[in-house]
Amino acid sequence: MALKVIYLQDICEDYYKFIKNLYSSNNSDNRKYLFGREKYGNIFLVKIMENPYISESNFNNIIGISFLDIATLESKLYFFEDKIEKIIFVDDVNYILYCYRYITENKELKIVISEVNLRELSERNILEVPLISMDTFNDFLNIELYVEMLNHQYIAIFCYNTSGTSKNKIKIILADIIKNTYYTYIPKNCCGDYLLYTFSSMKQILLDNKNSYIFIKTGRISPDEKETLWDKNNIKHIVDSLETFILYPQDKFIQDMISQKLYFDTYLIDCSLRDSSFNFYHYTEGNYYFYTKYHFDTNKTELIRIDLRDLLKKSLFEISDIVYSIFRDKEGNFVLFNYSIEKYDFNLKKIVISNDFILSGEKQIVEIYISDDENLFLNYAIDLIFENFLNKYLITFSPFIDFDNPKYYRIKIYSTTTKKPIYDFQTKYPIYIGCAYGLINNPSNREESLLILC
Repeated sequence: MALKVIYLQDICEDYYKFIKNLYSSNNSDNRKYLFGREKYGNIFLVKIMENPYISESNFNNIIGISFLDIATLESKLYFFEDKIEKIIFVDDVNYILYCYRYITENKELKIVISEVNLRELSERNILEVPLISMDTFNDFLNIELYVEMLNHQYIAIFCYNTSGTSKNKIKIILADIIKNTYYTYIPKNCCGDYLLYTFSSMKQILLDNKNSYIFIKTGRISPDEKETLWDKNNIKHIVDSLETFILYPQDKFIQDMISQKLYFDTYLIDCSLRDSSFNFYHYTEGNYYFYTKYHFDTNKTELIRIDLRDLLKKSLFEISDIVYSIFRDKEGNFVLFNYSIEKYDFNLKKIVISNDFILSGEKQIVEIYISDDENLFLNYAIDLIFENFLNKYLITFSPFIDFDNPKYYRIKIYSTTTKKPIYDFQTKYPIYIGCAYGLINNPSNREESLLILC
């Protein structure tokens, strides 16, 4: 494997100065810090956050971003004109970032949707959207907001008020950023509106054939929480234990929002009562959507495939256990992927990775011995560990992670074939290891992998 290590400090002088200032600052109370890592096509970015202990509010804490075009290796540092709450989407073709921030005006909570031109580093507000009336700040704390950019014209907003009555808990908004308007829908007990009263989450699902759906989950309970309540025979006391999920065709959703006639029950896919639950990995293939259903009464996990053209469901297999870590590899195989880190002796730890192919029954076990001071790279992001494992690599770092401050790390990249390190190096700059990203294919050289360090 050819490896290219990319330091944002080498590419962007402004970023180099910014990190150097953070690293050398003696006034830790005033420090900004980097958080998260996001990838939109060829755009990789990390957020620059305001220290929450000195912030004047509990929201709008993103003050800037550092971003990298992986294809051109162009990197820039940008600070927003006004602090924002969340990045909605980044268009990596036109170099446009969309985001929103909260504002309050005359006791009304609103969001301001903005766009940032990443080439010109310019910013403009597009649209203000009112959410709720506020009497106290606690009203804001009761709000859960889900925002998805559907296309270059429409943004879907689901606003859930945890303290509201059944009639005003959920508000759905479709923002039209081209016509500079928005459409608001409040469920009113018809056409499946009742399903939204226990709204849990919303996400856009983009299929391989470019058709899109609005995924809506109801039932405010997680599968592991539900399993625990079932095992302890306490599930009968949970009123909101009913779960459902909806896959609303996006074009139809936009049309129905504008006409104010939504039909949630028409696109209801499945429901779970007290003895079952769901898990959603959002795997798709052509017109098929896959999800898992847990049956606590029989202690089984079922993988289900649904054909979105006619909403017909087909059970692909059942596992005689409740398992949560189902992944899909590059060939489309469903696998059970897990790892553990065990103490081996005084100086060594052992990483044990199991990768079980569900349909064929084939099992793959990989054991790698590492030094006691090494830590598994991104061990809180099992999806990226799985992605690296598929490419036959495993990454470790030492010393232990510091989320608040940049520092120097030693990084090792192991081959899962030889079980030995093929790269071993000390970072040349202090970095935020929690914001690192890799390994990924270099768009300019498919024989080369990239490790991005910030």
